[in-house]
Amino acid sequence: MNSYDSTSGEPAGKREAAADSPAPSESTALGDAELAWLALAPDESVRWRGRPRIQTIYPWLAVTLLGTLTLLAAVVSELVPWQGLLLVALLAVPTAWQYARLSRTVFVITTRRVAIRQGVLGRSVRTVSLEHIQNTTVTQGVAGRFVGHGTVSIDTAGGAPLAFWNVDDPSSVRRTLDRYRSRCRDRRLQNEAASSSDRSEPIPGTLAQWRAVREEVRAVRQALDEREAFR
Repeated sequence: MNSYDSTSGEPAGKREAAADSPAPSESTALGDAELAWLALAPDESVRWRGRPRIQTIYPWLAVTLLGTLTLLAAVVSELVPWQGLLLVALLAVPTAWQYARLSRTVFVITTRRVAIRQGVLGRSVRTVSLEHIQNTTVTQGVAGRFVGHGTVSIDTAGGAPLAFWNVDDPSSVRRTLDRYRSRCRDRRLQNEAASSSDRSEPIPGTLAQWRAVREEVRAVRQALDEREAFR
């Protein structure tokens, strides 16, 4: 369930890769089959993908276990009839829902955009171009700082913000996002400069030809000045 970085193909050195990449996952990494919903462009590649931390459902699990034990104690004490054990299923519903919500949520950073897929009964996918991201912030509560997870908030231009919630090592995730956002911006500026250069038309003729034209203009002007002087 933890996240991982796939920037090993980048030309950056080992020190930069170690600083910018989230910590390796101890669980099974997301496979390419799980990203079939994300249609990548020919020149686009995934640089980070992850899910919310599985430990975030532990409070829901604790409530379910505590409620189950309380119900069992009430049945054993004959305070509640044995049919009351059927309520155990109802106690497990919130935990099961949170687990399903977490396991079906995927966060992705590519060389061109960020994407979030989520939804339990249905599926919702939202993508935003890196060029439209205005700011990123990291939020960690007390528990998040202790165990190393937090939320990366993403402010977009002209749209609702996104959030990679409860991800491992959120600071590294933010650095990865900002790095590729900067590269995307630099690539756009280079393309605009190249396009502007292609649109500019070269001046016809050579330097020698333009010097000859200048001498001819000077000769014509001198002849006109002499003609005016004789009048």
